[in-house]
Amino acid sequence: MNGHALFSRPLEERRLILQELRPALACDAVRLTESFPATQSRRLMEACAAMGLEGVIMKRKGNFYRPGYRSPDWIKVPIRHTEEFIVMGYLAANPTRLSSLILAQYDKRGKIA
Repeated sequence: MNGHALFSRPLEERRLILQELRPALACDAVRLTESFPATQSRRLMEACAAMGLEGVIMKRKGNFYRPGYRSPDWIKVPIRHTEEFIVMGYLAANPTRLSSLILAQYDKRGKIA
């Protein structure tokens, strides 16, 4: 900023500087994502999963930016979309190898569909 690198400034300070610059950068190409405290991480992940998002990037407070270095201070937490099934049976290609599973799933009323 103004000819000075901000790499050595903590994340929170860099965010504040970017927020101040945002009106001057009024375009869709630059977005400042919202920040959430760690105490909200479970609710945030649940909301992201409900929206069908892939995951969340979590950044450690107070960290510095190191170009070209994959820091453990920034991690991607993927959302694992899962389903529950009941194994009703199987088909065997031979006595030691399964070829297919016969699956069922409970519907919203709790009945096997």
